[in-house]
Amino acid sequence: MNYLIIKNKGLIEPEDLYLIGSSTKRQDETKIGMFGSGWKFALAWLMRNDCLPVIFSGTEKIDIDFSIVLHRNAPVRVITINGKETSLTSEMGMKWTGWMAIREIISNAIDEGEYSINTAWNPESFNGEDGKTTITIPMNNELAEVLRNYNNYFSFERTVSFENTIGKIYIKQQPSEMVIYRKGIRCYDTNKASLTDFDFGEIDIDENRLTQSYMVQGRIASFVNAGVSTLILKHLLNDSLFNYLPKEANSQIIENLKELLSAGEVFTCPTMQGIGGIFLIKNPTLVIPNKWYSKLADLGLVKNPFSKFTDSGAPENFIRTDNRNIEGVKYLLQGLNLNYNYMTGVFGSDLTVSGNNVYVNDNNREPDHRLASDILYNSSREFFESQFK
Repeated sequence: MNYLIIKNKGLIEPEDLYLIGSSTKRQDETKIGMFGSGWKFALAWLMRNDCLPVIFSGTEKIDIDFSIVLHRNAPVRVITINGKETSLTSEMGMKWTGWMAIREIISNAIDEGEYSINTAWNPESFNGEDGKTTITIPMNNELAEVLRNYNNYFSFERTVSFENTIGKIYIKQQPSEMVIYRKGIRCYDTNKASLTDFDFGEIDIDENRLTQSYMVQGRIASFVNAGVSTLILKHLLNDSLFNYLPKEANSQIIENLKELLSAGEVFTCPTMQGIGGIFLIKNPTLVIPNKWYSKLADLGLVKNPFSKFTDSGAPENFIRTDNRNIEGVKYLLQGLNLNYNYMTGVFGSDLTVSGNNVYVNDNNREPDHRLASDILYNSSREFFESQFK
């Protein structure tokens, strides 16, 4: 059998394996660990998957085993440390997987320093080393897969393409699932194909050491706001990461966009794309957020398409098309003396009533009677709001 051998300086204490919530790293921003429960969940996973580790604190072995305890007439495997029953069972962390267990042990080794990771085929003996913690783990297929794809889980051996105060970016030659690391440790599972991976010094994680999609979006936006090179920004735009970009363009982003314009790049934006055929843009190569495009238009760097199709009371970035047939809506409302001007087009919401104007999104597919009701509701709301300003 193949074994994974992880070593680091310093001596692990038996209590580190079973005291829930006890962590010396919580206030140390240089450390990866923080919850004081990682080792416990990892140990439970290893036990229920027949990968029970052999642990040495220096040259002294820490004996890990289990005893069977009946709980409500059901047998439960209770983990024992040096013959002492703990409050841990092998059923802790049932949502954990093999890479999460290995992640914890390697993360702890990294935090302690001077770590090494090796494998050995059927070692003749298991021994410790003075001044070090040695952990030997029998590998199953799931753990072996983690080692075969080490860079998918740990970024320490990867070449950084660019970094700033928020984090690091890694550009890949071939698209694969986008990986998000926290301090070098994978913390986000996604099926999104991407040419880009990120490593953030700080990103909120739960007790499973995983983050959420909205946190990833916020961190990537902060990463771009902190300043990236023009080539990196172009890469992000080409990598279909549009939804992760900041909504507003700061001065550094504008400078990047100016450089791209000077290099011959052509921009478009989602609103312009949504009215295909109105603007004849030859080979638009880069899609940027609407507000980025508007900022460039305000600076006179690109042609502003919006001014030709809007009035002063129109919703932001409204472009009139009259592609949505609303004759039925007009018929339903004709006896109410509303005296509205009706316009349809492309903008950020489904419906807006402003003064005597009604703006309807071309993509609003509500039936006429529902749309008429929405117009009445919005017009009455606007009236009452105006009375109390």
